[in-house]
Amino acid sequence: MPVLDCTVSNCYYNQNSKCCLGEINVDGNTANEKYSTECGSFREKIKESFINRSDIGLRPEKKANIECQAEKCTYNSGLRCSAAHVKIQGYAAKSCTDTLCASFCK
Repeated sequence: MPVLDCTVSNCYYNQNSKCCLGEINVDGNTANEKYSTECGSFREKIKESFINRSDIGLRPEKKANIECQAEKCTYNSGLRCSAAHVKIQGYAAKSCTDTLCASFCK
């Protein structure tokens, strides 16, 4: 299971650069570069979504299962990520398309 760092600070599931989901999806089945990937699990943190994530069972995890659709990525093994460390980025993201997998390697 990869160590997952997420710098998408305005994602609902981000807490201190850690993801509160046990599994995320990286989309980009035709990706040839990291800019063609995205975190399919992204959910924008808006004012109405400021709730205590621990109340609904969401806690930040250092590691996560990553389902990966980026078939051309070196780390894709049977649609699962086999990288030791994965970084998801997306400054001021409003949707999945504003995020990317910075660990993508063709």
